[in-house]
Amino acid sequence: MASVDDAEPAPAPAVRPPCCRKRRRMHVGSAHDYEEIGRLGLGAFGDVVKARHRDTDQTVAIKRLPGGGDPSAVLREAFFLQDACASNPFVVGFRGVVRDKDQDAATSDLRLVMECAGPSLDAVLQHLHHDQQLPEATVRAAMWQLLTGVAKMHASGIVHRDIKPQNILVVGDGDGDGHSHAVLKLCDFGLAMSASEPPPYDPVGTLWYQAPEVLLDKDDYDSKVDVWALGCVMAELIDTGTPLFQGCHDDSQLFAIFDVLGVPDDSTWPWFSSTPFATVIMPEIDVQRCSHLRELFPRTKLSDQGFQVLSGLLTCNPEKRLTAAAALKLPWFNKIDALKLPKKEEVASAKTPTSMAAVRAPSGRKRRRMAVIGSTSDYEETCTLGHGTYGAVVKARHRVTGQAVAIKRLPGGDPAALLREASFLQRACASNPFVVGFHGVVCDEDQDPTTSGDSDLCLVMECVGPSLDSVLQQHRRARLPEATVRAAMRQLLTGAAKMHASGIVHRDIKPQNILVGGDDHGNSRVLKLCDFGLAVSTSDPPPCEPVGTLWYQAPEMLLDEEGYDSQIDTWALGCIMAELINTGRPLFQGCYDVGQLCAIFDVLGVPDDTTWPGFSSTAFATVVMPELDMQRSSKLRELFPETKLSEEGFQVLSGLLTCNPEKRLTAAAALKHPWFAKVDDALKLLPKTEQVMSSSSLPPLPKKRRMHAVMCFPCMDRFGRERGDTRRAKMTIPLTINAADEKPPNR
Repeated sequence: MASVDDAEPAPAPAVRPPCCRKRRRMHVGSAHDYEEIGRLGLGAFGDVVKARHRDTDQTVAIKRLPGGGDPSAVLREAFFLQDACASNPFVVGFRGVVRDKDQDAATSDLRLVMECAGPSLDAVLQHLHHDQQLPEATVRAAMWQLLTGVAKMHASGIVHRDIKPQNILVVGDGDGDGHSHAVLKLCDFGLAMSASEPPPYDPVGTLWYQAPEVLLDKDDYDSKVDVWALGCVMAELIDTGTPLFQGCHDDSQLFAIFDVLGVPDDSTWPWFSSTPFATVIMPEIDVQRCSHLRELFPRTKLSDQGFQVLSGLLTCNPEKRLTAAAALKLPWFNKIDALKLPKKEEVASAKTPTSMAAVRAPSGRKRRRMAVIGSTSDYEETCTLGHGTYGAVVKARHRVTGQAVAIKRLPGGDPAALLREASFLQRACASNPFVVGFHGVVCDEDQDPTTSGDSDLCLVMECVGPSLDSVLQQHRRARLPEATVRAAMRQLLTGAAKMHASGIVHRDIKPQNILVGGDDHGNSRVLKLCDFGLAVSTSDPPPCEPVGTLWYQAPEMLLDEEGYDSQIDTWALGCIMAELINTGRPLFQGCYDVGQLCAIFDVLGVPDDTTWPGFSSTAFATVVMPELDMQRSSKLRELFPETKLSEEGFQVLSGLLTCNPEKRLTAAAALKHPWFAKVDDALKLLPKTEQVMSSSSLPPLPKKRRMHAVMCFPCMDRFGRERGDTRRAKMTIPLTINAADEKPPNR
């Protein structure tokens, strides 16, 4: 390995490390000594690749700054990393600096070579289920390692300034019990500085982990900024990956902090009262005056000794904040177990931007916040995928990574509605391959993400398509084999069961909201639920408003029952199953609530006290039905004879299409039916042309009887709620529609 002094034709300038007055130089090797294996990460400050040394076969990570980068910046980071990792097992190892072999020394593209470790702590936490809490012993072991690493780093005179889960790597070998004895290592010293550098210091770092003094533009901060960040990481470990403070710019981040910890006063932080934030902004805002940190981390989550550490790290006044060394002396760390985290191979890769903003998601009692990961200007729109009442969806490509995504905009840019949908989608797609993937929320390109708060946001999702409705419409005369229907229903019911287990009710399942993904060449398909704009939480108290698409609404919703539950999604899946069998023809096609109920009862029969005890007392049963000649028995089997659907398949269909929600199959129960015992091949929704049944071999689609009713009723709003007018009206209204291509109305 050559020295910078000996490099030809011209030596790269030596950079004086700011943590040492003595002049130091860095040996520089050649990037040709390494063979790149794959990319480990890509961000705003460069990309990191995995590589193998051609002679020693050692695996390393090589970091390159964007555009070749500033050589002095690479050398500065290299000096800090070299000093920080010395006798410190909790900092990623330094392996050297190399130069691109195709460039000369004067314009060299320098790269940093490090120990190959990973994944990040953020990736590990994101892999865990949202309600899977880490044991306190695990949190303690992790914090002991991090505080020890930071204490040693501070003793070396280095301040990291960007500690966060994305900059903490997890290293360890798996053991027999399905876990790994893990070691946490700090990485990315690109923003590090020397404790001996004179102020002023720039406010740098990642917003959610910045200390209050940095946010308040205190330009002589010290190593306590790292301790604050460790407090944020500790809270995130306890909450399994949910950051504690999520603002979208400096002021909102301070509000997020004070909303939890309370506003400092002269007794807790004398300097604060003289800041512009305290004198100009705070008087206009109703800010939390006392801490409720303990409410967010009760004893069921964190012991008193553990809370002593957390509150000591998250102290607004840096002079009263614990140092890393002082925190390690607290009783909580008297007993340290080996750190056990999920195996590396079990952790899905997670790419998280270096700089983040955030907006609070409005749904749920628990404080949930949603990351704003950038701007729509980061993406290049390629085409429009869809446009409707509830917004527009475009296909786009990320300008840096080239990844294709779908971006949804709501009409009028309602941020609360979009954040609510994003929150539900994020929860629903976790470990659920049958829900479209969530990528994040971005600010509209016309706004600055660092200055805009709760407006003009867009939802970024996995790009999948076309819709199931489009697929069925393309093959309307080609009947799907029962094995295909079974494979499709297994996927949809599995996705719904996982979604319901996460406490989410979709409320608008229909073919248009089911996307078809998979291998275009082999026709293997995966169905994914999308559009969570009308979703609710199962923990939300009633009343629940009647929403969704008419043809797929369950009877209890049409009857204005306010306490409906996840069974409405199961009913919608029954409607979709019938539509799959009928190759795109909806089973129940009413033109409004009463007409839809009549269409349902015309097929399934009118419920009685034995099948649905509560039905007879509804306004529909007492006011509307006496005027109509309604079908009293089910004719569902007539519409789906054994030539279309086997007996086991019909049991599933009829179980899903049961009017009484208490007797209706749940998604999980339906999956246990013998019909699903047979393992089918991969779902094939687009059979090859020669496999499609010709239209001449299919029986004609039955014409649906168009019913009209002469109804006499008091003047009411919907069912049975009289408006005080006793006049009786007589009107003729259509109850069903014939046109097969008619679209169902939305509420």
